[in-house]
Amino acid sequence: FLYFIGLPTTHGQRVGVLSRMAVPSETTTETCFREPVAREVDAPGVKILTVQEFLVAELGPEFAQAVAGAGVTTFADLVEIISDAELIDEVLKTAGTAATKFRRRKLCSPDFAGRVTALRTTAAQRQERIHAAAEHLDRISTAEAVLVRLSRMRDTGLLTADEFARLRAVEIQKMGLEVDHAAVDHAVDSERDNVTEASTAAAAPPAAAGSTTNGTGDGPCDEPWVSKLRSATFTKVEVEKDTEEFWVLEDRFAKWLHGFSDVYTTARRSFGKKPLTFVITRAWKVTNPVLEEGFQQQMARLVAEDGSYGRVHAAFHGTKERTIDSILKTSLLRLGHPLNPYKLQDDDGPFGSNKCGVYAARYVEDALKYSNDRALDEGQCAKVIVFNCLPGRSLGISKNTKDTSGMKPAQGYHSHGFPSSLPTEWYLFDERQLCPEYVIELQAKIDTRNPFAR
Repeated sequence: FLYFIGLPTTHGQRVGVLSRMAVPSETTTETCFREPVAREVDAPGVKILTVQEFLVAELGPEFAQAVAGAGVTTFADLVEIISDAELIDEVLKTAGTAATKFRRRKLCSPDFAGRVTALRTTAAQRQERIHAAAEHLDRISTAEAVLVRLSRMRDTGLLTADEFARLRAVEIQKMGLEVDHAAVDHAVDSERDNVTEASTAAAAPPAAAGSTTNGTGDGPCDEPWVSKLRSATFTKVEVEKDTEEFWVLEDRFAKWLHGFSDVYTTARRSFGKKPLTFVITRAWKVTNPVLEEGFQQQMARLVAEDGSYGRVHAAFHGTKERTIDSILKTSLLRLGHPLNPYKLQDDDGPFGSNKCGVYAARYVEDALKYSNDRALDEGQCAKVIVFNCLPGRSLGISKNTKDTSGMKPAQGYHSHGFPSSLPTEWYLFDERQLCPEYVIELQAKIDTRNPFAR
């Protein structure tokens, strides 16, 4: 077990934490403490204090909820409240027993007002940085679109090489971007190669049934691998509770939850319900020799390119219970794969074509919504497949647009990740980058760690 001891610090400094590992037996498991996901504009690992967290720390959860009920969602709102004695009295009336004299004195104190004003200024500056970063990303996206359009005009003979170079320089200067010209040349050349390959593929006659889709015979849709998948078998053995394996799985599960799913937090509060979290009630260990062989082959290939590409992550897929066993046999399959029985799709894929790869979630909540027809309520259960995953070199997608919808796999990468700062979902170019490890049954519970649940 891992215990945490908080150390008081001056306001504005990072909170210090001491940890001590208590060892119940000779066998221990590594425990990680993951900070919440930070925005791209924030320094890595720095906790951004929200107005709700500030009020809980300063005035307690009950009083904080009363202040939130008065419409306080930002530090600017809080400044307005504490600067008006009548508004303070209204908040105190709704706080009930939490409205003590101490809290009233604190709300009216100059020191409290000064700290709130400083936090409001910090929040406003952060918002400006977010807007600036968003505008910069928009300019980059626009620049990329212009360069691609110019490259197509050059390749079709509408522009000479000199005209292309001149117009490219003008557009880049107009947008105020500092661009690595060598990188731009590489991107444009890669885009031209993609266009050429797509045109060649479109002009080629369709492959006969059962034939390979490329010349190597080693792709995920090629007959040698498809034949292995047809004969693949798997075992699913339940993991007993109160065993070392189940305890380790519970420790790992704590890192698989991000806790920011609107469906189970904000949306529930809007209906007067308490936020939910999830616990493992049952688990089954999965073994599939064919998929494990393909996974190890992919790892060897990625590690041969760069040792860091061999890092294994956990990934998740939610589906109806009736389809779980078929996925454990063949893993996830792209649309059009010879063994994929589904021939239709709802969309082209938000940041990667469903015909060229598969999607897997990085956190449990993002996969759970596909396991059930509707969001779970307290006490309800659903199952999720846990995969070992090899994202390799992943191209970050900053936002989903019509240009990213159905996009082909990026050359020089093994996956796409969205969002780019810290992906919550991966688009994998090869199905063998996934290998099922567990099926877990989850039950929804009231999240008592959330102040809105108290």
